[in-house]
Amino acid sequence: MSRGGEKMADKNTTSNINLAAAEELPKAQSKFKEFVKKFMKRKTAVISLAFIVFIILMAIIGPYVVPYDPQAPDYTAMMQGPSAAHIWGTNEYGQDVFSRLMVGTRLSLTCALTATIIGTAIGVVLGLIAGFYGGIIDSLIMRCCDVLFAFPDILHRIINPKYFSITVILICCLVFAAVSFIQQTCKILSGRLHTDCH
Repeated sequence: MSRGGEKMADKNTTSNINLAAAEELPKAQSKFKEFVKKFMKRKTAVISLAFIVFIILMAIIGPYVVPYDPQAPDYTAMMQGPSAAHIWGTNEYGQDVFSRLMVGTRLSLTCALTATIIGTAIGVVLGLIAGFYGGIIDSLIMRCCDVLFAFPDILHRIINPKYFSITVILICCLVFAAVSFIQQTCKILSGRLHTDCH
């Protein structure tokens, strides 16, 4: 084939790709509109989304608009109930509960997202290794997961922010997130390989 023919073939291929992409775009847009329409009809889903957005906004702007210093004790206002001065009352140290909640939201979301992202990455990699190689590697990884799943409630009771640092809590959340994805990824890959082999 001459160079002119090759260029013509490349142009035809590019045109076909562009045409296919142009045809798929309206389909994707219609599916998205359909999803939004169905989503908006579900009141529970809309309320849940609004609550999630509210929590995220509170995590972003909360530390800058808190009425009190969440760490500063006030021994003249210990264990007060809700009032105009303290919307949700105070704790045993006189600290404003509402201010502590707003500041703590950012820390909670940061820990949850960090543990989920890192745990997912580790879990997927280990799950792929276990599902692909199988044998003793699969058994070893799965038995470790079973051991960790055997006593989650005990760990949750032991992990108390009063006695452990946030790093320890983050590591434990990361481990449990990784274990979940290890098993899921391994099962999916094992089933896929089994199907391909047959």
